[in-house]
Amino acid sequence: MKSREKVMEDHLKTITEDSSFLPRFWEKVDKRDNEECWPWLGQKKKNGDDNAAPIMVSSRKAGKRKFIRARRIALWLETGEWPEQNVNAVCKCRNADCVNPRHLFWGSGGSGKGFFTDCEKEKIKTEIMMSHNMSIVARKYGLSPAFVSMVSRGVAWKEINIFDTEGNVI
Repeated sequence: MKSREKVMEDHLKTITEDSSFLPRFWEKVDKRDNEECWPWLGQKKKNGDDNAAPIMVSSRKAGKRKFIRARRIALWLETGEWPEQNVNAVCKCRNADCVNPRHLFWGSGGSGKGFFTDCEKEKIKTEIMMSHNMSIVARKYGLSPAFVSMVSRGVAWKEINIFDTEGNVI
């Protein structure tokens, strides 16, 4: 199996060597005003949860298709950076289809988790802990049900403490 670094290197090589790639990429973006979201109109790939990541088919070598997340391409075009392992193109606006590079930044948040302030995380985590239906909370905030489950089990957002009425950490 290829290392993630090798896969990323192959993706970047494909993008830069295929002259039809960038025109095909921009055909799949509904470019609007610079401050608005730019919805991805192309293919999406399920992540194993209810969210679908905007993706671009980069090539079809030997009958196998390579996929690159559309947000990574958009942010790479804006910044010229292609980051290493465990760094994703995270969207500030929390719109799952947005590929506007002005809404993106390189970060450790996963696709679909978006960027939240600690105050927002506290509010969301409180709702998760109080809710009997986590999928409703997931939909409300654009999170995957798997990620909401991780928050409820204390695997994600460990740094955010929620207290009960007696001041005990929940």
